[in-house]
Amino acid sequence: MTRISDFLKIDKDPLYRMGKRIGFEKAMKFNMLLIVGKMREEGFSTGQIAKLTKFSPEEIETFSKKV
Repeated sequence: MTRISDFLKIDKDPLYRMGKRIGFEKAMKFNMLLIVGKMREEGFSTGQIAKLTKFSPEEIETFSKKV
């Protein structure tokens, strides 16, 4: 049985691909938010987290406040 996306050819639609990419980026940001929260719980400092995750200290502080 073929996939519905093959029939509708939505994989070739540029807006579909853009939406898929935006959803992936949001998911990655959310996962990083969870990782930063866990690192905070383990006792990592802001400097250590910034070095490991390549986020700015301001972003890390924002992430840790949300968790």
